[in-house]
Amino acid sequence: DKTTGLAQLHIEIQENVPIYPYIWASLLDVDFNVWKNVHNLDLSRTQPYIGFKHINLTGRQDKLSVYIQAGFTSKERLLRSTFLRKVQVIYTSPYLDKAQTLRARSDIFVSNERAIRFNTFNDRDSFLRSDNAQLLRRIRLRGGLDFRPGLYEQHEFRVAYQDRNMNADLVDLVPNYFHDNQTRQQFLALSYRFISDRRDFRLYAKSGYFLDIGIAKEGFGLWKDRNALIADVEFSKYLSFSSKLSVELTARGRTNLQRETIDYYNLPVIGSKPEVLRGYITQHIRGSDFGYLKSSLRYQVLDLSINLGKYMPIGAYRKIPVQAYLKLNNDLAYVRTVINSDASNTLVNKRLYGRGVGIDIVGANLALLELMYNFNDLGDRQFDFHFYYAF
Repeated sequence: DKTTGLAQLHIEIQENVPIYPYIWASLLDVDFNVWKNVHNLDLSRTQPYIGFKHINLTGRQDKLSVYIQAGFTSKERLLRSTFLRKVQVIYTSPYLDKAQTLRARSDIFVSNERAIRFNTFNDRDSFLRSDNAQLLRRIRLRGGLDFRPGLYEQHEFRVAYQDRNMNADLVDLVPNYFHDNQTRQQFLALSYRFISDRRDFRLYAKSGYFLDIGIAKEGFGLWKDRNALIADVEFSKYLSFSSKLSVELTARGRTNLQRETIDYYNLPVIGSKPEVLRGYITQHIRGSDFGYLKSSLRYQVLDLSINLGKYMPIGAYRKIPVQAYLKLNNDLAYVRTVINSDASNTLVNKRLYGRGVGIDIVGANLALLELMYNFNDLGDRQFDFHFYYAF
């Protein structure tokens, strides 16, 4: 204004949507590609659930997530044989201090399962199923603190109570499912994690690094049916050579330091999600310890913005940036087992090498579709895909 000498500044913002309701379906199999390639999209292995996430419940940046999941017992009685399978409630508190560095987190998880993984043969998990009987019940109560002194580093402290109860009729059929052939595994767990996240983008980074170090003691105090001391570390480095060419390098390892008490239920798996080994995605390679090195050379071939206009009622998502990247993958891994494994499982205690080509499609830095054509040392060639989201 020339008369007053004052300037008027107009700022227009679009607030993000605080509530995300959704209907989804998870799988009995840990990976979609196992369900597609091994079980031919058998609908009886799907587990639909409803849920919602509120990222600002009381207006103080606290978060609430609720999941309710159903399961099917047979495809012949698909609609009549639905049962409540899982319920989970997760809450992250507002900041507890003026500096906004400390938050509390708690969750409750209950499941009733009529289909369980009971053993691994030919490097693939085998399942037991029942139309009527509950095979496994799980309860987990967990709470803790997140301490974030700066923008990039975070310390996580957790204490948990876990109770796993197996149908007693399965003891002879499933030996060493829990330690010492127990039908119930009840224990307290204490864990600590340190995370340093200096990636430029969390979902699809092109520069920076990610470091995650954790240690967990399972079994102490009043309940100690399980006795484990688990250490794991992951480090990822991202390098950009130009605006289009980048490399992702990841090293990860995990070990259970309590060698004498390892049981089948608690064996980690690589190959399928979440520990993906490309070339072995439809295998389940289970052992007490594992380590892997992964690399992806990526080249951007597409960068555009899609305007959904009136078809998208939420203004913040009407314009969606989309990028696509061609990539070349190479993965090297080793899985070690110290418990008796079926002789048909030939991929443990040996070097594993997987490789392949693919294309990654990134939408709005919130969703990633990964399409891959993978190879392995067994001579297998297979098309796989994964979907990830950042919320």
